Amino acid sequence: MKKLLVFLWAILILAFSVPIYSMPVTAIDTAGNLTAALLRPGVTLEAYDKAIRLDPNNVYAYNNRGNAYFNLGQYQRAIEDYSQAVRVDSNHFDAYYNRGNAYLNLGQYQQAIEDYDKAIRFDPKHVYAYNNRGLAYINLGQYQRAIEDYSQVLRLNPNFTFAYNNRGMSHLNLGREDRACKDLQKACELGECAGLNWAEKKGFCFVNDRRL
Repeated sequence: MKKLLVFLWAILILAFSVPIYSMPVTAIDTAGNLTAALLRPGVTLEAYDKAIRLDPNNVYAYNNRGNAYFNLGQYQRAIEDYSQAVRVDSNHFDAYYNRGNAYLNLGQYQQAIEDYDKAIRFDPKHVYAYNNRGLAYINLGQYQRAIEDYSQVLRLNPNFTFAYNNRGMSHLNLGREDRACKDLQKACELGECAGLNWAEKKGFCFVNDRRL
């Protein structure tokens, strides 16, 4: 299997680099914000600061301020807030997922995996946590574990486009071109063709090939 320069193609607000093979893999990163937040119109960092001053145990204020820092690209500060959220309430699983996303953006993949593990223990159907944990595994070169995560995503949501793309790229890293091309074709049928286009350009897949 030939090694290539690294290229990471991400969806929504992820902007980081550095996997090992240059293939388009997709991260679904809702900035954690399954619960809330982001910066709602009129809600400022100062407002979260004030909420925390009034109630130092306000887990939602810490989580949401972390989301705000995340969206400003201040991932370390986001991690500090998410960490405080779980110190206040160790069952606040959104903060684990959110912190995992921040670690992922910083290239701290093992820490990200540990947080996704926690989020999944609280919510075994957390498709975004499985998807992003799979991306962390890809970055660590643990492609079979990534495949297992993407397969779980697809068991939970058979139309989860990006899981087909990412699982296909993981198969490709393991030299399983037939399986890779089938997954990439499925992703393209669902509207995400970046992976298939890349694989065609590199000579791994062909649209009219019987493998597809």
